[in-house]
Amino acid sequence: MNVCRLFTSNSPLQSFNFEVESGRNQNIILIFIGEIIGKVDVNILLNESSKSVVKIATVLTGNSDFKLNYTVKHVGEKSKSSFNLCGSLDNKAKKTSNMQIIFEKGSSNSEGSEKEKITLFSESARNVSSPSILCHEENVHGAHGMSTGHVDEKIRNYLSSRGIDKVSIKKIIVRSDIQTIINSIKDENVLKSIYEALGDERY
Repeated sequence: MNVCRLFTSNSPLQSFNFEVESGRNQNIILIFIGEIIGKVDVNILLNESSKSVVKIATVLTGNSDFKLNYTVKHVGEKSKSSFNLCGSLDNKAKKTSNMQIIFEKGSSNSEGSEKEKITLFSESARNVSSPSILCHEENVHGAHGMSTGHVDEKIRNYLSSRGIDKVSIKKIIVRSDIQTIINSIKDENVLKSIYEALGDERY
């Protein structure tokens, strides 16, 4: 089952709850662009030999105050989960993400990972991330990696030396932060809406 959703400043937010049957795969792509205020919950339950891949892109601006809660429960053996969040924060935007992998009793030989990378364009922007892994079973593997930082001035200076103006430089960096996730989207209508929300006229 595949889920792909775009949320912009005027979109009502939505939470997601899935149980993935044994031997099945679940792919979720969520894109948040603009001034986003509110909370989104993503809850996934994985049965034996099932797999979940969650990709989330955030391009938050203005006075965004966005909270994301992600919980995946491994209840069956040989289940796999992957969570990847990337994007940027500008102006006074705030993002809080709580990510939790739970290996329940009976989930041996399962794997779960959490990754997050956020670029800050403003000193007033704030990113708060709380990853956790709970193990109630042996012989499981959980991993997480987080990175938050301001734009590398070397990159900014290089692009500027190529004659690119400041507004265009920001657009390039914003898009590069989420390009990997964009590339995994096949729906042309969703892609068009994403580029329009990013102010990209080249699409």
